[in-house]
Amino acid sequence: MLNFRFATKEDIQPMAEMAALSFKDYPFYTQFVKPRFTDEKMYLSFIRKVLAVQFRIDQKKGFGVIISDNSMPVGVALASPSLAENSIWDYLLSGGFKLFPYFKGRLLNDFLNQSDIAEKRYRQEANQETWYLSFLAVNENYQGHGLGSAILNKHLIPRLQTNDIKRLALITNTDKSYHFYESNNFKCFDQTKLVLNNRQIDNWCFIKNI
Repeated sequence: MLNFRFATKEDIQPMAEMAALSFKDYPFYTQFVKPRFTDEKMYLSFIRKVLAVQFRIDQKKGFGVIISDNSMPVGVALASPSLAENSIWDYLLSGGFKLFPYFKGRLLNDFLNQSDIAEKRYRQEANQETWYLSFLAVNENYQGHGLGSAILNKHLIPRLQTNDIKRLALITNTDKSYHFYESNNFKCFDQTKLVLNNRQIDNWCFIKNI
């Protein structure tokens, strides 16, 4: 049976496990991260560790909503204030020390730099009434049933509205996600290319008045 509830710190690792599998074919990772690995398990381990740290930061600054099936997370959405830029201390206090081995070969440096570049345009729209949707993922076995729209429109956005938040912003890199957010009444206000080591991906910024 599917249940929707707010995420807790005990959900961080299960959420990261699920989200890593959901994002493993996401262009941001396949183009900028995967080429650095020769082993699929090591590649997934990096994504899982990065997401676990980010989820902890988002839990501290904002909140998350979980879809669970018999207590197992199968979907997650996390949001935080758009003005709350993450510092090195945010990462360290959220378990970022586990990422230290990835400084070798500039993997982590390049990853964080590209993340900052991807978020730069949307941050120009940031204010106290705007929050950032940092993650929305649904297990591939549960996709196609409207769960992404449900967690967004029936659970996350209503919570934001009760706190006088007026807008929700996000970035995405796939055509599929582009059409998903467009169908949920988000407006694309910027498109650019992210480039690293002769690889490039599309980067779209969306925003919605809520």
